[in-house]
Amino acid sequence: MKKITVFLLAVTLIFALLSCGGTDTCENHTDSDNDGICDVCEASVELPPLILLEDGIASFKFVVASGVSSEARQKLNGYIATLKNSDVIVKAVYDKEDNVSEYEVLIGDVLTRGEKYQIDEHSLGTEGYAVKRIGNKVIITGGSRESILYAIDAFFNDILNVYEDSDEVPQNVTYTEDIIEIQDNYKISSVKVDGVDIRDYKIGVNSQNSDYRNAAKTLQEVFYTYT
Repeated sequence: MKKITVFLLAVTLIFALLSCGGTDTCENHTDSDNDGICDVCEASVELPPLILLEDGIASFKFVVASGVSSEARQKLNGYIATLKNSDVIVKAVYDKEDNVSEYEVLIGDVLTRGEKYQIDEHSLGTEGYAVKRIGNKVIITGGSRESILYAIDAFFNDILNVYEDSDEVPQNVTYTEDIIEIQDNYKISSVKVDGVDIRDYKIGVNSQNSDYRNAAKTLQEVFYTYT
């Protein structure tokens, strides 16, 4: 009886070692959603190359979040014009649930693609920004309206090797590496309630009550002055 028990324990141990249980024990990792994590054992998996431009055709489209500033949109449109002047085919759309594609470059906080493709902007700082690959998408964002401009420049200049005044642009580009600049000495860069930016909201207050007035002034100085 003891021999049978020992044998069963040994077989169980072997199966445990060969199976995926949160450690890097898979012989062949699977990563169906290309998020860099094995579907079974959750070990890190090397992502396949992400081709951005191939023979003058973009494999992706730009998706612009609704909260992106007019300055950022203008900068993005300037770069897109440069690409199109060199006969590169590329498309840009606004953030909507009915226009999802497998390959996308997300500009700002694109809510319709889910939390997986969102970056905590506050963790970057007001001067910080990020160009980060997550699966088959590239996220471009910043800790403030100004720093997202830096992120757009970084994507085009450092990854696509395209500048606003470029006469010629590469026809074939593969994504190389993430660009993340963190500057955490910052004021509050945005205020959101249930995902809605309240930057342009006004503070309503009973002017006859000094406590309310003081509270409103504090909100104005702490939140709105620095956003």
